Amino acid sequence: MRIELTTDDLRFIGLDMEFVLEPGVFEIFVGSSARQADLKRARFRLLPVQQLVEATAESAHE
Repeated sequence: MRIELTTDDLRFIGLDMEFVLEPGVFEIFVGSSARQADLKRARFRLLPVQQLVEATAESAHE
C-alpha cells in the first residue's frame, strides 16, 4: 500500500486563522477496523522548513 501526503494534507488553521504546518513525528494507522490487530502503522517526521531546505541543498550536491 502506498499513501502520498503533501504539506497541504498536514496543515491546519491556527488561532490567527492562518494555515500552520508544525514539525514533529506523526503516525498514520490504516486498516479495515479500529482493532489493533487490523491496523498497519507508518511513522514519519516532518522537519522544520529550514532543515528541509538544507537537506534538499545537500542532496543536490551529491
